[in-house]
Amino acid sequence: MDLANYVLDSGNQVDRILFELSFYTLNSSYNTDRFSALEATLRNPLAYCLNLEYNVNALTVFMDTVKGTPDTIESGDWTAADYLDDAGNTIPLHKKLYEYPALITTRCQNWTLNETELAEFLAMAQRCADRGVELIIVLPPMAANVRTEVCDAFGITAVMQDEVLPLLEKQNFTVLNYEWGTSCITDDDTQFFDGFHLDEKYGLPDWTAELFDDMQH
Repeated sequence: MDLANYVLDSGNQVDRILFELSFYTLNSSYNTDRFSALEATLRNPLAYCLNLEYNVNALTVFMDTVKGTPDTIESGDWTAADYLDDAGNTIPLHKKLYEYPALITTRCQNWTLNETELAEFLAMAQRCADRGVELIIVLPPMAANVRTEVCDAFGITAVMQDEVLPLLEKQNFTVLNYEWGTSCITDDDTQFFDGFHLDEKYGLPDWTAELFDDMQH
């Protein structure tokens, strides 16, 4: 949201904004601020040069390039050990798909819709409409067990499907709903690295192609 408003305030020509939305970020307890550090570097390039994390990352990339070490990506060629639970029992999906719902349960078990954030989002959408900026909302895919073990279990599904999605779909922007709708991601065990993040080799390329194709229609 902050980044979208920053772009709209920049004075630069803006033709299209692609905006990702999810039940996870619409949670009242979601308070991750990814923009403040980015804004500091946008307004003050020296802040980028002096940022320790950026320098460590740059040095790591440089050393990996010198050593010929390939980038680490979120992808898995799973082995038999990945299909065993902590007790040694065989499980039908690779273990990371079971770990992720447990990881986000604490954040989601008291999930409530962030009405303030939603109102601010709609205000940003109206700014786009007033300026003739095409706004495309993308709800990315999630693994089926995230939906059943988290969203269904904590009442998130009902709020998203009965309140949020109907509200979004009656607005004057495009909604690409892969989170609650369908997509080319049909094999969670292969195409998801964990419950939210697509496998960078076996899932993400397929969905990216679908996304860009859908954006043209």
